[in-house]
Amino acid sequence: MRDALPNATYLGFTGTPIESADVNTPAVFGNYVDIYDIAQAVFEGKGMIVAMSRRIAVKLYNAIVQIKPEWHSYEYGRQR
Repeated sequence: MRDALPNATYLGFTGTPIESADVNTPAVFGNYVDIYDIAQAVFEGKGMIVAMSRRIAVKLYNAIVQIKPEWHSYEYGRQR
């Protein structure tokens, strides 16, 4: 791409590395203009970390369906 567009500006919005073998995003896009990490997003209420066991996920799902039963679908996961 750099050969085809040598004078272009490259801008990356990423929260993950560009490649699994080369995790140096600045090497691809240049210096950071700003860093807005997940910790800041969670602190500001603009993001959340999702990591839970299956047991907790099922319990949470069941609680949500009690409040909003229309969100549940009996069709999901059914063999076709």
